[in-house]
Amino acid sequence: MQAAIFDMDGTLVDSMPYWRHHLACILAENGVDYGAEMDRLVNRHGAFDLLMEALLPKHPDITRTEVIDLYQGRMQADYLTRIQPKEGALAYLSFLRERGIACCIATATPRYLYEPMLTRTGLADLVDFSITVAEIGKGKREPDIFLYCAKRYGLTAGDCAVFEDTLSALRTAAQADFYTVGVADPSAVGDEEAIETCCNRYIHSFSELAEAPLPFRRHHG
Repeated sequence: MQAAIFDMDGTLVDSMPYWRHHLACILAENGVDYGAEMDRLVNRHGAFDLLMEALLPKHPDITRTEVIDLYQGRMQADYLTRIQPKEGALAYLSFLRERGIACCIATATPRYLYEPMLTRTGLADLVDFSITVAEIGKGKREPDIFLYCAKRYGLTAGDCAVFEDTLSALRTAAQADFYTVGVADPSAVGDEEAIETCCNRYIHSFSELAEAPLPFRRHHG
């Protein structure tokens, strides 16, 4: 393999606690408490669907776009000042770059939110580019964003590894013939066993990949 395609939230950066915090706050403000079931429900149905369900009774005219703007707006300060790379992520990206492996980010998060964080943390210097599902026009239940990254490098799916923390995205990438690396994250509660089963490698820390490296080779594109 010659390229590594990284998801961002929950994979490269430890941002999911912030997303979950703001989700819980918005739900509580509207009299909804999913409690311990929230992570499972988000993993099955998506945060925006849960928010729509919670907000519609009090705000029957609210649109999905307004819900998305509300949720993402709460995250802006966290991306600007608080969110940090996961343990070992910077070192692993540096390790790959030193060996000529192409690295990029494929994310569902809007560019205006995450780009300041990439610059602040040094991640921006360790990837060739980033791309969002909005820019592709399809979410990660379709392989288009991963195929775009491979094509941009002049590679096939089999030449690339996809690093993800969610079961649905890993399944999408695996079905499209990418090598898949599942990255453990607490937000994937209930999906851990299925994730470990569906991917080629499952890691709890990027440091594991220094001890047992993936079969990468230099990209000559």
